[in-house]
Amino acid sequence: AVVTAMRRHEGSAGVQEYACGVLMNLACGTNANQVAIARRGGIEAVVSAMLRHNESEDLQVTACSALFKLAANGDARVAIVNAGGIAAIVSAMQLHEGSAYLQELACSVLDDLTEGCSDDGNRIAVQSVLGPVELANLATGAAAA
Repeated sequence: AVVTAMRRHEGSAGVQEYACGVLMNLACGTNANQVAIARRGGIEAVVSAMLRHNESEDLQVTACSALFKLAANGDARVAIVNAGGIAAIVSAMQLHEGSAYLQELACSVLDDLTEGCSDDGNRIAVQSVLGPVELANLATGAAAA
C-alpha cells in the first residue's frame, strides 16, 4: 500500500517524505520486512522520491534514513545500487551541503552499501560515482564517526 501511494502521489513531496518514513520504520531490524520492501519496489520508490524532490532536505533525510535501514540486508544493498541509489545519495549531499546531519547519514548509507561485498560490486559502483579519493575519505570519515 505504501509503495502504491508513492506511485500515485509522485508529485507530493509530503506524501513521499511520509511514505519514506513508513518504509524506514518497517525496515528497522527486520530482515523479512527489508526483503519484502525491496521485492515490492520500495527501494525504487524511495530513490525516485529523492530524485524528483531533491530540493526537500527533510525528504532527503527521511529517504536516506530508509535506505540506511534497508542497507542492513545484503540483497537490498544490491537493489539500492541497481536503482540508482548511489547517485541519488550523492546528489542529496551536493544539494544540501549545509546539512551536517544529512551529510553524516548519507556517508553512513554509502559506507553500508560497500560493506560485506564479496565481489566488490557495490564498492566499485560507489567509487565510480565518488572517485577513489572520496571513497577513501568516506571510509576514513565513517570510521572516525
